[in-house]
Amino acid sequence: MDSEIVPVGEVLEQDAESGRYQVKELKVKHKQALSLLAQGVSRCDVATICDYTPEYISMLCNMPIGKAYLSELTQTAAIQLEGMFVKSVEVISNAMDNGNV
Repeated sequence: MDSEIVPVGEVLEQDAESGRYQVKELKVKHKQALSLLAQGVSRCDVATICDYTPEYISMLCNMPIGKAYLSELTQTAAIQLEGMFVKSVEVISNAMDNGNV
């Protein structure tokens, strides 16, 4: 494992099946990084904000635990968007009717 990519103090375990390195549990900082990515913040900006390297951010995203957390975030966002659909259509319709577009 390249010590320039993995932050100091970060413990990665090697998966017996795949041979890939991964974190066992997401820390708050990992979740923050993944949340920023889910919001569309660039990998380089996330790395700077969270004091990681861009390569580590890529590793984190590709770890099964990282993918699962990103999936959870997108499912939550999808539910929220679905719940706002009717209201959004009403607001857009009102704006168009009143010439506020």
